[in-house]
Amino acid sequence: MTLIPGGIILTILGGFLFGNWLATFLVLVSASVGALVLVLIIRMGFGGLIHKRVGHRVRFMEKAFRQNAFLYILSLRLLPIIPFFMINLAVGILNIRLKDFFWGTFWGIAPATFIYANIGTNLAILIENNNLSISGIINGKMLWALFLLALLPLLSIFLKKFTRNIFDNI
Repeated sequence: MTLIPGGIILTILGGFLFGNWLATFLVLVSASVGALVLVLIIRMGFGGLIHKRVGHRVRFMEKAFRQNAFLYILSLRLLPIIPFFMINLAVGILNIRLKDFFWGTFWGIAPATFIYANIGTNLAILIENNNLSISGIINGKMLWALFLLALLPLLSIFLKKFTRNIFDNI
């Protein structure tokens, strides 16, 4: 999802072809590893050049990364207000621990990945049952998936509030 544009469409297609659980697993692993490879490429070869070009644009992230990189990346992935490629660039030039980046990315994209794969799985079921109509598409399972997708920003807000309380008490 990070190196190839159209990650949402590919995730839905994965759910359509492989089912919800396998598609979710495959996308989580491939997207997280892909993002990690991009960060490594930035660090090994293009970090200086990229830092000169976009360093000023990602400087605002530096303090949050230093406080708790894992939770910051997790929050950014749950609520994608900043494009994923910009997060990858920031991590590459700001020298964030790769372990924090990988797991923050993995768990941060997990809820949306599961929901999109579920949409693809539901579409496959509708086609298999020859019920690809408006009433077939707008069913309980599909509405539930869309409802969960709409709730993802609230999860990020809750996580931020919860972790802020934890770190304030330390």
